[in-house]
Amino acid sequence: MGKHHFFVGTFRSPVLYTFEFDDAAGKLSIAHENKATGGHSWLAFNDNKTNLYTTVWTTPPTLASYKINPPSAERPYPTVTHLNSVETVARSGYVCAGPHAVYSSGGPSGDTVALDKETGAYKDIVQTVSYVEDASTQSKKDGEGGTVLDFGGLRHGGHSADLSPDGSKLYVADIGRNCIWVYHVDPETGLLTLASKSLATRAHDGPRHAWPHPNGKVVYSLQEHSSMVDVFEHDGPDLKFVDGTSIIPSHTKYSDFWADEVRLSPSSNTLFASTRGLEPHTKGYVSAFSLLPSGHLASTTPLALYETSTSGGWANAIQPAPFTGPNGEVWLALTDSEEGWVAILKWDGEAKEGGKGQFVEVDRVVLGKGDGEIGAATTVWYD
Repeated sequence: MGKHHFFVGTFRSPVLYTFEFDDAAGKLSIAHENKATGGHSWLAFNDNKTNLYTTVWTTPPTLASYKINPPSAERPYPTVTHLNSVETVARSGYVCAGPHAVYSSGGPSGDTVALDKETGAYKDIVQTVSYVEDASTQSKKDGEGGTVLDFGGLRHGGHSADLSPDGSKLYVADIGRNCIWVYHVDPETGLLTLASKSLATRAHDGPRHAWPHPNGKVVYSLQEHSSMVDVFEHDGPDLKFVDGTSIIPSHTKYSDFWADEVRLSPSSNTLFASTRGLEPHTKGYVSAFSLLPSGHLASTTPLALYETSTSGGWANAIQPAPFTGPNGEVWLALTDSEEGWVAILKWDGEAKEGGKGQFVEVDRVVLGKGDGEIGAATTVWYD
């Protein structure tokens, strides 16, 4: 127990927040406001957390790299220093980092960006993969376009990029193609080779995120349009559907929501998923499901459903902390862009017999008001 830290990005504001969470006191606070190059909708560390990589919703769209300044006796929290940025053709919605490169995904295409081995800064975009046949003809202007709820093509194209636990595969969830792309990762260069295209289970699913289980065999696909989370298992390079479940209450309609995130507890015994209301009057939800040691669902009935206080706006993103409380409590950071706050939820199900527990909001902090609320996007835990 003690003080822990995580970073929070925003959709439009040029600031990166360092948050501090004292789990013993149940207190959340802003420790520092770091100057950023623009709105950072997605954040990702490298393996040893010496660098932070982000999407940047600027014109033209870019990716930013930062050096992490670890806590010190004089400054007991981490900060960041901008290293450099690279311009992308399409607006990126997601980044993840391997030892040789950062992988970005957005709309019609994804980029592989080589890294400087000494500083962790970007070198050059060494590869661009297309999710659609005509993506190569898409201009930078096209990549910035789209309606307010299209985000430059992100709601109708590739939306995520996550590496397998051993780093040998990259999973890209593609809302528009209704599939998960699996790429082989070259261990020497980090370059990608297409391995398979696995279609979603339902025609209206719209895979948003594909999150791997630590066993390397199972992948969870969060479906933005149907508010389902599906379990897939590797059959060679292909993904085979195993099971799936709704992450919203049975009395609601999936057409009123757009699902946001799927993640696991530190023990991998619990799957968490979140969804947002498409309209401000529709509240979002965070759900919890029990998992078997294999990574399969123990039951399609949720252990708990937590209604968020707002629709979540563009966010309602969840990120479990890498640590647990003294009684096995799981802490989740929850972001909101409708009112512009960050909250900590406590899940106590893993500490109870049968896993039946509840979500409780421990604390929340409003980011502030500038030209409207500052919309919290996503988080990454530093310690």
